[in-house]
Amino acid sequence: MKPLGVVFALLTLAACTTAAHAQGASLTFDVTSVRFSGGSIRVDVCTPETFLKAVCEYSSSAPAVAGVTRVEFENVPPGVYAAQVYHDWNDNHRVDRNALGIPKEGLGFSNDAPLGLHGPSFARAAFTHEAAPQTLTVKLHHFAAVPKTTEK
Repeated sequence: MKPLGVVFALLTLAACTTAAHAQGASLTFDVTSVRFSGGSIRVDVCTPETFLKAVCEYSSSAPAVAGVTRVEFENVPPGVYAAQVYHDWNDNHRVDRNALGIPKEGLGFSNDAPLGLHGPSFARAAFTHEAAPQTLTVKLHHFAAVPKTTEK
């Protein structure tokens, strides 16, 4: 092989490796303390700029299963993120609150970050996602009784 051919082959290999790395890897959340089946478990994976906002970079959901519900993402690029998770009982794509602003639906954050009055800081909920599959566990916290329409 001519020297130029070797250089081209090495550059092509490096470009393919970099492209595969940039695509990211799967990210899975095992959400615990799901009180009942019904509705959806929603997970938003956010950067510092979008954390605790209505729209994050990555969102996924799965039908809620009592106990533990798994929510999966594909091809999340490496980076530092924080996750916000909630049980959307009525599938209206938002956390319902009572008249005092207290969440009616179970919610949680990556690193089991403390909720506080306005949610945790990004730094408390932050995790690093590498270019390899990763599974995190998030526990839902509940501040209200299960709605009567879901009780068995």
